Amino acid sequence: MVLNPATFPRPPLLERVSRHLVVKWPSGQVIADTTRGYWVLETHHPPTYYIPQSDIKVDLKKTSRSTYCEWKGRATYFTVPAPTDGSSKAVDNRAWCYESPTPGFKDIKDYVSFYTGPWDYYVNGEKAQAQPGYALFHAVEYFEIYPLTFRTATFMVAKSPQRLLDRSRADLAPWAGSYGVVVDVSSELL
Repeated sequence: MVLNPATFPRPPLLERVSRHLVVKWPSGQVIADTTRGYWVLETHHPPTYYIPQSDIKVDLKKTSRSTYCEWKGRATYFTVPAPTDGSSKAVDNRAWCYESPTPGFKDIKDYVSFYTGPWDYYVNGEKAQAQPGYALFHAVEYFEIYPLTFRTATFMVAKSPQRLLDRSRADLAPWAGSYGVVVDVSSELL
């Protein structure tokens, strides 16, 4: 499936997805596992997945951090506890939910979204990659080469890093400076 974030809607679109979403520590301990998630598609933003709290396998603790989204409302953030094997420390403010979302996003009330790291995030078995300079979830569905602007940084998304590296310096010169390689995807998707 080819998705172009530049064509995502504004205001954002909320949809239920049946993709298998797994968040786990590198040591293998599962943080969350679901096929009952939602995604939000918003112009020039990677898809953001939301997981029902009933499919979160660890005890999240609220932090004092909160932010406000003009579309979804006020976000509450959590501490994700350290894995039981001690291989990592607890992580603050890299998971969030909307406890009182706006009416258009009521379906994700109390669903939790995770940044891509320091844990591993999988969508249908494909490991998701964080975008440099933009920490929100980067889904594996981005498969075109085009410049994308995320907040204040611009990046280029490529079908494969090698394809981008094979381009001549002259081809890349107009994109030099504020662009960077963002994505690697499995060969079965190319």
